[in-house]
Amino acid sequence: MIRIIVIAALLGFLPCFAADYTPELIKDELVETTLQNVSDVYPKPNLNYDYRDTDIKTDRTVKAVYYKPLAIEDNLVRTHLKNVSGTYPAAHLKYDYTNIRYLPVRLKFFDEISSKDKTRSEGELVKFQIMQDVYDGKKKLISRGTVGRAKIETISPNGFMGVPADIIISHFEIGELNSDKFEEGVVKSGYNLMGLAAALKYSIGTFIPGTGYVFMLIKGGHAKIRPYEEFELKYLP
Repeated sequence: MIRIIVIAALLGFLPCFAADYTPELIKDELVETTLQNVSDVYPKPNLNYDYRDTDIKTDRTVKAVYYKPLAIEDNLVRTHLKNVSGTYPAAHLKYDYTNIRYLPVRLKFFDEISSKDKTRSEGELVKFQIMQDVYDGKKKLISRGTVGRAKIETISPNGFMGVPADIIISHFEIGELNSDKFEEGVVKSGYNLMGLAAALKYSIGTFIPGTGYVFMLIKGGHAKIRPYEEFELKYLP
């Protein structure tokens, strides 16, 4: 208690010592040299000035500077784009997209393709077999049993927090069919456990601190294409 009283008394006397403190004058040669003739008295404002008169009276003429484009030659552009038109064709806004007719192309792959298989890689060619004849009206385009090939475009592994693996196969080559006329490829995903992992993390992890990180270790399922699975492509004749 005595210590508190002594400290309070010392703090009370500090302003008395601070009142007698006079700071030492600091001389700045730069300020004294450049500001010695500058008055610290501001002129009185002209309150009667008519601000509506905005015309600037001056005899100075502004010289007009015209833009002159630089003459730059690009041999690459001149060689490859000299015959390219810069006018885009008009869009066909009255085209009826509901009348687009697709032909179903059913197929099966010969080998199993799995995201768990480390030997599989993106860009790898895989073979498949056509499961039924493909007709365009009365014209047969592809016969049953025709062997084609495609390319593994994407093969992503499964991840934590329930993220599933994905396999995307595209660039189909089947006989005389145009590869660019297939609407989409074959897409196969594993079990999606993202909802389960998030539910466990934010429910149980909220009541039991620290357990939420355990449920983040849940991985999604592997993607697998089996030889007995049949897939259907859409071909635009």
